[in-house]
This record gives sequence, C-alpha cells and structure tokens, in this order.
Amino acid sequence: MKKMLSAAVVATVLLASSVPQFASAAPETNVARKSPNIVIGSGVEGNISPSYLEQLKKDFPDAKQITIQRIDSNQTDISSRLNQNPTPETTPNASLIDWGTRDELNLWQLVQNDSKRDPYILYASVAKGQQIKTTQAMEKTTQTTYTAEVSGSIKGLVNLKGTGSVQGTVKSTVTNETTLSGPPETSSSNSRLFYMQAAYNLYSWGVKTYGVPSGNEIKAYLGGVYVPVWLYFSVDN
Repeated sequence: MKKMLSAAVVATVLLASSVPQFASAAPETNVARKSPNIVIGSGVEGNISPSYLEQLKKDFPDAKQITIQRIDSNQTDISSRLNQNPTPETTPNASLIDWGTRDELNLWQLVQNDSKRDPYILYASVAKGQQIKTTQAMEKTTQTTYTAEVSGSIKGLVNLKGTGSVQGTVKSTVTNETTLSGPPETSSSNSRLFYMQAAYNLYSWGVKTYGVPSGNEIKAYLGGVYVPVWLYFSVDN
C-alpha cells in the first residue's frame, strides 16, 4: 500500500513539473521582424526622401531587399528661359505705353518631398538566377496638379520650371527588350518584382506680371503645385 501511494505521489510531481515545459514551448507572438534591406542605385542617392523609403518598408514588410533603381524627372533650372516674351523696340515715350505683358517666376520653393503618390505599377517578375527581356515598350505619363485654379500663361511658366514642359507632363518609359535580372543564385530570395510609381513633390511658386516695355509691375500671384517624379524599384522576396 505504501509503495502504491509513493508511486502516485511521484507521478503527480512529474506531471506538475512538466506543465511549464509545455507553456514555454508555445510560439512567441512578439518576435521582431527584420526590416527589408534598402539599396539605392547610382544617381538616385540624395534625390529620394527618407519618408519614401520608410513607406516602402511598410508596404513590403516581407521583402528581403528593396532596390531603388532610377528616377525619371524633368525638373530643370530654366532661369535663362523664364522671360520669353520679346521686348519691343524702344520709341519715344515708350515707357509710358504698354503693348503687352511679361510673366516672371520669382519664387520656387520646395515645401514637401513625397507629398503624395499614385498606386504602384508592377511591370515584371523575374525568378532567381534568371534574366528576361521585356517584350514591348511601356510608356506612362503623369502631369503636374495645382492647389488652386491657374491661368493658362502662368500655368505654362510654372509647368516649364517644374517639368521642362509647358504641358507639365513627365513621361516614364521601359524600352522594348530592356534586360531585367532576378536575384543571384546565391540569394535567399526566390524572385524579384519590378515596380514603378509616380510620386509628387509639393512646391510653392510666385509669378509677377510686368508691363512691356514699361517694366511696371501689374499683378502678383502665389500658389502651389505638385510636381511628379517617376520612381523605379525592385523587391526581392
């Protein structure tokens, strides 16, 4: 009888001691997930905002590597072309007579990088160790947008400053038979997805209108404009 009682006590102790082992084997729910590695290509460094990179990490949390490949932007310094209206020949008392007007951009200031974005566009997927060539050319365009209504002549001037085009259009292309490579054989990733996206930088602008040939200021305008930038990047999964 004593032996049976002792065996029961030992069994109870062993059972009790085994409970914590099952509890500790439960999966952890707060395991820190490794952030995707960001690689910035040549010519892109310094031209892409930290906020854009952080958003990519949030949108592709399972990616092993995100590579920023290139930027298509027509933004340019056109200070030599701002005053495009020809000045009429001077005549006696010409300063008292205005035959026309001249618009001059006198303020161009970046307010916010990456202020808004269009949806991502997936245009190719390449497997590990593979290369493909695109089978057809792809062309995408997007335009400047304004925070308020703007007249045609001033819009053309602002567009020209922001995009190099009076229409304010930024074109992005993937040419026919562009070679795209997947992750190398040594990579832990199995595929590489290629994306493009239009993002927009917000600028404030100011334009003054002068009489020609008097040079007297007639009006002044202030406004804001979203200037598009096309970004290309790849995601290794």
